[in-house]
Amino acid sequence: MSLLSGSVVGFLHNWAEKLDTTKGEILMKNNLSDIGMFKHGVADALLNGRMNEEKQSSFYYKQGYDFGLVMWNELDESDNNDEDFSSIREK
Repeated sequence: MSLLSGSVVGFLHNWAEKLDTTKGEILMKNNLSDIGMFKHGVADALLNGRMNEEKQSSFYYKQGYDFGLVMWNELDESDNNDEDFSSIREK
């Protein structure tokens, strides 16, 4: 690593640390964690079929879990419809 690239990395690191303390950056981190909780809820509903007890107190986790259940029901219905159409195609 050259001296120039090392100083650029140092500058970027210091700049990033300053951004972390701004109100906008804090809000962005909160939003990302909210989105993460929503995604965990969707995944738990679709893949596990049950809520994670440690995360169920999060509003966004619950919203994601509910959304995942709706998606699971939609997928289940579409699977049933595909079977109906396959019997028509075979005739």
